[in-house]
Amino acid sequence: MFIKAKKSLGQNFLIDREVLEKIVSITDITNKEVLEIGPGSGNLTTYILKKKPKKLYVVEKDDDLAILLKEKFDTEIEIINDDILKVSESTISDQKLSVFGNLPYNISTEILSKWILNIGSNFWFDSLVLMFQKEVADRIISEFNNSNYGRLSILSSWKLNVKKILDIKPQSFSPRPKIDSSLLLFTPKENFFELKDPKNLERITRIFFSQRRKMLKKPFNQVFNNGKEVAEKATINGFYPDIVVPKALAVGPQIQETFAKAYKKGVGISFGTDAGVFKHGQNGKEFGFMVAAGMPAMETIQSATITNAMLLQMEQKIGQIQKGFFADIIAVDEDPTKNISTMENVVFVMKEGIVYKK
Repeated sequence: MFIKAKKSLGQNFLIDREVLEKIVSITDITNKEVLEIGPGSGNLTTYILKKKPKKLYVVEKDDDLAILLKEKFDTEIEIINDDILKVSESTISDQKLSVFGNLPYNISTEILSKWILNIGSNFWFDSLVLMFQKEVADRIISEFNNSNYGRLSILSSWKLNVKKILDIKPQSFSPRPKIDSSLLLFTPKENFFELKDPKNLERITRIFFSQRRKMLKKPFNQVFNNGKEVAEKATINGFYPDIVVPKALAVGPQIQETFAKAYKKGVGISFGTDAGVFKHGQNGKEFGFMVAAGMPAMETIQSATITNAMLLQMEQKIGQIQKGFFADIIAVDEDPTKNISTMENVVFVMKEGIVYKK
């Protein structure tokens, strides 16, 4: 039975025997349960079976190819005739799976993103050996300070160790694609930062890296209203350690929302100084962020003066301009209730009656 590859399904069958042999030799699958994605005409399937796995599941969307695989392998494999994007991989087996996939290039990143975002603390696989377009693979394995570094790099390195195994030329396939391919090995990390909602990470990185660094103001406004320092610094190469970047990108959108909810519920808010994400002298930006979240300008100023004085139990000495209080005074050029950003430009400073700036 001969079946012609369907361009609409991104089918390019791997026919190079040397490459097929290398693929099944990457990990030990003897007596293990294996999942193959997109087996096509069964070339890689044949080599997997030679390694004597305990069980081999294959997911094939093409109805004609599913029939061909049934005729060719019969009971040697279990065929799941469905779209891999609709399959719940964790329900296929109660054992960890070794996964092989010559992924359709038009949905390869969608498949990978789906798996990463849906992985909980317990991985349903022990390894992923996956084929990608070389350009995509280079983005996946890219590190900081590299022009290829982006959304796929962050998502992949969050929970997985990634290693390139080999590059594969077009002549190894039928029909021949117009581009080179690369084979990557993914293995679970033992330790990674847990995110409450992993989809936030995907959403934020998609917004940022769809416009790269040529115009960051627009994506910042999309996610953080006026742009929050935490998220801004997370996009600067080397500003935070690698392990901190996903957390910084993920929590950024939550900061403004959490603040707004707290204020509306009547939670007491004081102006803090534990703002390590700011450069020294830029803490005044916090006033603007608080106003953007719905807090009136005068209340933000009170949170930095009267409220903090009460928390320090020094309300009879500081926090107000009154007789008998410490003469700690600052001044700005404009009315902050009309232009809160003026709080970022202090033009006069007095401490205990001594003028330090005027």
